[in-house]
Amino acid sequence: TVDTSLYQARRDLLCDALNAMGYHAPRPQGSFYVFPRTPIPDDLAFMGILQQEGILAVPGAGFGRGGYMRLSLTTPTSEIERSLPGFERAIRKCR
Repeated sequence: TVDTSLYQARRDLLCDALNAMGYHAPRPQGSFYVFPRTPIPDDLAFMGILQQEGILAVPGAGFGRGGYMRLSLTTPTSEIERSLPGFERAIRKCR
């Protein structure tokens, strides 16, 4: 068996925080990735805003999901926690 509790905790941390900020971030049920909707339709442009905040995300367009971004749950919990203020600043820039 594989202990998935670490990934579930990361998923919950990331999805809860992003949803509280105003992102639409559904919880995946069996994936190492989260696919939140970007706050602007142009996911590539939003990746640039995130990069200004020191956050690396993958545009959803590369996976047939334009207007979304792919975030990895294999990132250490401390890095996810560190990224949250940047996600908050990025969504504010889009309002």
